[in-house]
Amino acid sequence: MSKSKGVVFLIVWFMWATGKDLDTLVRYPISTDYYIFSSIGLEAVFFAMAGVIFLLNTSVVYCLYQPQTYGLRLLISSLSASAVYNIVAISIALQNISNVRAAYEKGRELRGLPVREEAMDMIFTQNSFVISIIITIALYLAIGLVAYRNKTYFYVAPKLD
Repeated sequence: MSKSKGVVFLIVWFMWATGKDLDTLVRYPISTDYYIFSSIGLEAVFFAMAGVIFLLNTSVVYCLYQPQTYGLRLLISSLSASAVYNIVAISIALQNISNVRAAYEKGRELRGLPVREEAMDMIFTQNSFVISIIITIALYLAIGLVAYRNKTYFYVAPKLD
């Protein structure tokens, strides 16, 4: 079956998301997300949520290469789980923005990336966090719309033997 531009976009998106998820799980000690959850004693929740999202994204990639009738539902589940994860992380982060900023700066320094104070001042505000979650949810909705518009891709014709 040929792949439309929308399906190619979904493949690229979910492959990137899967790689990012794996990176977050493998390099968790320098992950800002890990710090956010561990700051209130929820390390296990971080690993559970990040692990489930990684598995969902990996499964979606499989369904994008080998279309399955449940693929669209899996894709929507993956986007929904990611949205919940982001909302929970932002909600926790809003309780202590200065410590999240310090963890973010430390993570960048450990990876050898520059830390610009003026950028940190703009990023780590309550308004920036709220705007980022709104943009994230809008992005997930747009991706869901692309998937829905390409829903016929997921329907597998029965094999005739």
